[in-house]
Order: sequence, then C-alpha cells, then structure tokens
Amino acid sequence: MNYAHSVQLTIQNDLISKLGKTSPVDALIELIWNALDADALNVRVIFEDNGLDSLKSIKIIDDGVGINFSEAKNIFKNLGGSKKKNKLKSDVYGRFLHGKEGKGRLKAFSLGATVNWSITYRDEILDKLFTYKVAMHLNNPSDVNISDPVESDEDFKTGVTIEAYDVPKKIRGLNDSAKTKILETFAFYLYDYKNINLEIDGEKIDPKKIILAVTPFNLDFINYEGKNYSSTLRLTEWVSSKQTTSTYLSCNHGIPYLKLDMGWSYPNKKYTAYIESEAIIEMVNMHGLDFAPSNASVQKNLGLAKEIIKGHFRAQEAEKAATLVEQWKEENIYPYPSETTNIVEQVERQVFDIVASTVSHNIDKFEKTSKENRKFQFRLLKQALETNPNSLQTIINEVLNLKPEEQDDLAELLRDVSLSSIISASKVVTDRLKFISGLENIINSKVGKKNLKERTQLHRMLAENCWVFGEEFFISVDDQSLTECLKKHSKLLSNDVDILEAVEHPTKERGIVDLMLSKTTRNNKPNTAHHLIIELKRPSVKIGRDEISQIQDYADAIRLDSRFSKTKAKWTFIAISLDRDMKLDSRYIDLENGVIAEKDNYIILVKTWAEIFDECKAKLQFFQEGLKYKAKAIDGVEHLQKHFPKYVEGATTTIK
Repeated sequence: MNYAHSVQLTIQNDLISKLGKTSPVDALIELIWNALDADALNVRVIFEDNGLDSLKSIKIIDDGVGINFSEAKNIFKNLGGSKKKNKLKSDVYGRFLHGKEGKGRLKAFSLGATVNWSITYRDEILDKLFTYKVAMHLNNPSDVNISDPVESDEDFKTGVTIEAYDVPKKIRGLNDSAKTKILETFAFYLYDYKNINLEIDGEKIDPKKIILAVTPFNLDFINYEGKNYSSTLRLTEWVSSKQTTSTYLSCNHGIPYLKLDMGWSYPNKKYTAYIESEAIIEMVNMHGLDFAPSNASVQKNLGLAKEIIKGHFRAQEAEKAATLVEQWKEENIYPYPSETTNIVEQVERQVFDIVASTVSHNIDKFEKTSKENRKFQFRLLKQALETNPNSLQTIINEVLNLKPEEQDDLAELLRDVSLSSIISASKVVTDRLKFISGLENIINSKVGKKNLKERTQLHRMLAENCWVFGEEFFISVDDQSLTECLKKHSKLLSNDVDILEAVEHPTKERGIVDLMLSKTTRNNKPNTAHHLIIELKRPSVKIGRDEISQIQDYADAIRLDSRFSKTKAKWTFIAISLDRDMKLDSRYIDLENGVIAEKDNYIILVKTWAEIFDECKAKLQFFQEGLKYKAKAIDGVEHLQKHFPKYVEGATTTIK
C-alpha cells in the first residue's frame, strides 16, 4: 500500500506506549464504542486464527459513517482531537455519544503491534464513496501513515475496519471474565437501541438473553452551575449469576462514564445500577471523569439510589416469600396457623419469612431435607423470634448451619429493617397487657377471690413485675423489716447512717413490709429518692379500718425515725385490695384519688386493683392502639399459667 501522507502525533511516545498497555478487553470495548458513536448498525469482532495456537489478527468491523478524509490528518495527528468533544449526540441516529477524548484508537496497540484502518466514507459534495487506509506501528507510534482516498463502488458501505496484527501470544480469544465485561458494558445500550447488531467472535450479543429486567426510578434533580437537571436510576437485573454487581454514572441509554465503588451491594442479586443525567455529561465535558462524584446533589442521589435498590429487591423478596409461604402452608410446615391483624405477629412473620425464604433459596440441602425436619427447624425459628429476637443470629449460625458468606448476606437483609428491636419492644407491651388481663381476671373471679394467697402468690407475681407501679421503680425490699428499708434507703443515696438500732414500729415489735420499690433522681440536682411502700391484700379482704391503720403505722415509723430524714426522699404508702369499706369514706382527705394523708415528703393512699389496672392500661394505651392488640382474658390467664405457674396454682380454673 502506498501511503502518500505521513503525520506526526504531537505527544510523547511513552504516553502512546502507556495507552497501548490498556487491557485487551478494555481496548475492544473502546473501539466498539467508537463504531457505535459513528452510527454503526452492525459491529463485528473477529479473532482470526493462524493455525499455530495463536492469533493472526483481531478485526473490528463496523458499518458506521466512517471518517471523512478531510478530517483524517487532524484526528490522527492530535491525541484528544475527537470531533465528538463538543457534541452530545451522533449525526444520523441521534444516539448519545460515549467517547470524547480521542484516545480509543491508540488503545488498539494492546491488541497488536501493527494496526491498520480501512475507512470508507461518503463525500457529501460529490455524493460518492471513497476508501483510504491508515497504518500505525507500536515501534514508532508517532508516525501515522495515511493513503490517498480511492473511489469505491456503490456496492460498498461506509464504515471502518480495524485490523490488529502481531497479536501478543497471551491473547487467544476472550475468556469468560472478558466476555462478561463486554456483556455488562453493552447490554443496556443494546437493550435501548434494539436495531444494533453486535457480534463477538461469531456470537451475537442478545440483551434479552442476559437482562432479566430493567426498572426506571426517578431521582432528585442534579444541580450543576446553577441549573437543575433531571436524573434517573435505571436498575438492570442480570439473568446469570456470573454477572458482577456495579454502579455507573452515565448519560442516557446506559452509556457508562464512570464505575463507582459503592462499598455496598444487595445480597444474592446481580445487577447494574445506572444513574443517568445530562448533568453528568456536562461535568465530564468540563472537568473530566472524576469530578461528578464530588457534586453534592450527585452524592445525595447515590444515597437515594441505594435506598431505592434496597426497597426494590425487598419487595421482590417479599413476593417470593409469599409464594413460598403458600407452599409451606400446603405442606403444613408453616408455623403460623392463621391470619392476624396483630402487628407484633405481623412483624415476627416478616422476619421469619425473610430468614426462611433466604434459607430455602440459597441452601439446596434445606429443601432436600424431610418435611418433618423442615417443620421442626421452622418451629425453632418461630420460637426464637417470639421469646428472644436477639438470639436470631445464634439460630442462623447453629440451627440452620449457614455458611459465613450466607450469614453475611442474611444479616444485610435484616440489618436496616431493625425488626428484632421492634419485636422486642412489642413483645414487652403485649406481655404486660396479657399480665394485666390475666391478673385482673383472677382477682375478680370466684376461684381467685377464694384461693389466691397474699404472700406466696400475689406478692410474688408483683415482686417480679414492678413496672405495674411505675416504669422507673425497682424492688429494693421484699417482705422484710422496716430496718431493712432504712438500710436500702441509706445505701441508695450513699449516706452513712447509724443502723445499730432497729426501726421502731408503733404497735409491733418488728414491722414487715410487703414491698418497697425505689427510684432515684440525679438530674443536675442533689441525689433524691422516691420510695413506694406497698401493702398488698388478697382479693377477699376489703380495705377497712385495720388496713388503713397498718399502712399509717408504717408511715409513722419512717416519719418519726430521724435517720430517714437525714436524706432527701419522697415516700408513698399504698394499701391495695379489690375493694374498700365505703363506711370509712370520711377518713379520706381526697376520696377520688384515695388520699388518706399527705405532707411535704409523704403521701398515704388506698387503691383498688381496678384503679391500679386502669392506670397501667392508660400508660400502655398508645402502644396498644398502635399494635392493634387486645388482650383476651383467656390469653392473659394462659400467660400467667405459663410464666408464673406456682403463683396462680389453685387460683385459676384449668384452661384447655
């Protein structure tokens, strides 16, 4: 071939050599983009074998518009001299352009030491086709040889054929990793531009075979240079698990400009997320590839995209789980027997369905185990969620035998949902509602009134459920003397008090207090304490003159002992039973609130169980309404029988 023209690249040879060391697959991708930017409808990559276990050449053939000869010298002379630099779209089909730096042709040196171009274009003035050749060699990369154009037959088509010779011996075709990268790069573009045919070594790249779904989502506007640009997330899900998960900043139609390291991906899903906006094109044109990620509104959209991706795949998982749940119900292994409007169980089921469906989808051996074994493991999981949601990790590790990577995937699914904490909090509320309902039922029943014992049953249940009298109170004295009350009071406030002598009771040698509950206050004030002295009466005993005198005696014993007054404290004395003697109403200074006496630092109260229960229910009402939970009497009694069997023995009827 007679090359009539020779031009010199105006850059250093070492930079040319550096570009020539691009990976072969990246070089191919760049040259394919050049063809597509030139409005090619057909692009073929051919690996030509020399029959000696190596390649003779690599060809990239396209039917794009080619390069007009009048532009050839300038384009091949200047690195970065791409005529696409200030254009957004191609001339013929209006496609969004990828390459703008003019470096793609030099990357061809990574495919072979000698690179030849055969370029056919249409001269618009003469309306004729012309073909010319361009030759470059890695040994002298600055020299670019260009032939004169020769008129071509009209049977010819415009386009470019690039042929790389002296192919490195390490290149023998495309391995699976390289094929995957090419598929990922062009699949979305081909999905949008369906009239393009791309063949790699005789195999057509069909996006329908590798793309499972493409879902668009609107993002917030991207602000750049005072202008708001619309922005879209297009989530491409891959059919094959061989595909990698990645996120790109791109212009429209999935032309990837910059691959981002998000530091996160949704477990067990293969997808590519394209964040598209013309703002990104503008930023790349003005500042280069690395500028866009630093833009504040781009960063905001990256965070928004992450949440959208999570929501999208969680909805998918929920749909799959629903299908599996129906299957498990048919097999009679699903541990939740009926529908419920109770949000506690709804949340428990949501966690259960996520964990169980993840196990079913990802662990082949699980579905192959016997029906009885799966039913047993599901029951264990349900029990863990009901009794101790925080033990879920132990169940995942030990009972379901997940591998470490499977544990990590599942943990990621559950991490942001915070369901275990919701379940834990909800369980506390529902257990308390059941406790109140059960105790109320027993105290008001004929059997309970007759048989419920004061100290060994009623007393013991309440000692383990101090929250009935206030959330911050804790038990400090349980069925002990007034002297022990003084010790606990002193210790609580870190005061040294002489306790060599016992606290004197006005009428008894030694007064025994049912319960003393305490709480301290330290909110930027000197230590103070609030104590509740509680006198419990079994349901069959009305609060009368003797009971009022008993609680007043406790108050007097503490009020008259100077050792109690050395520290700041508030004292509340309460006598509680099912009913009170209405003949004694005149003794109350505030009948509506049950107040017998009140001074600066103490108050004496008489309360019925109905009043105590109403106060508890009022505190829990907000949560109860939010949970849509109503404790039935039978649920409450069953709860007490399950958790406090000794304390309700003989005081309840048998529940079947």
